[in-house]
Amino acid sequence: MPKPPVASRKIAAQAIKKDEQAYHHGNLRTAIIDATLAQVEEHGINSVSVREIAKRLGVSPGAPFRHFANKKALLTAVATEAMEGFSAAVHDELGSTPNAAPSEALRAIGRGYLRWALGNRAQFAIISNRDEIDFLEAPQLYALSDGVMQLMNPYIQAMFAGSSEDELVAKKLVCRGLVYGLARMAVDGHFDEWNIQKGKQLHTVEKVLDQFIAMITHFDQTLSVR
Repeated sequence: MPKPPVASRKIAAQAIKKDEQAYHHGNLRTAIIDATLAQVEEHGINSVSVREIAKRLGVSPGAPFRHFANKKALLTAVATEAMEGFSAAVHDELGSTPNAAPSEALRAIGRGYLRWALGNRAQFAIISNRDEIDFLEAPQLYALSDGVMQLMNPYIQAMFAGSSEDELVAKKLVCRGLVYGLARMAVDGHFDEWNIQKGKQLHTVEKVLDQFIAMITHFDQTLSVR
């Protein structure tokens, strides 16, 4: 495919430069990420395109491509920033219950997960959509996610001492699956079918979490008696 004339390339470059200057010499990247989140909140993740975000910001179509090569690169950057907030929220919630029993520590991890997810629905929709982001190819994103996952390990091991490695992995997957499933139900609108209004959804999922923790604690105590 032939390249555009030199004059056209110069005009395009000048337009991009003006866009950058309008966003205070580098803030365009931040503006693009913020606009992407707004787009997801209003129209869903499938509505995102780099050109649509440029249009939303009122900049030239080529301006965002100086920062993000394509839609996946853009959403991966948004996901990385979101994951930083997610990780901090879960760590903060766990840190608010120092010296807690293993079951209470797991409850804190789950509570931090759910509160962040339901309070940041667009961000959660992005970080949980692995088709739209380069999860395994983004080291920081992967490390943050894995760090949250690993938080559960000592508490699962303490509650289910004597379990095999495969059993421990399965139990961790059950814990993760519960909070992930509840968060996705909220973000995807499934609670409407249960007549649970948005303002009551966090209370509801936390009650479900409480019941789950009670169930696995009872199961652990039953095993200890045998």
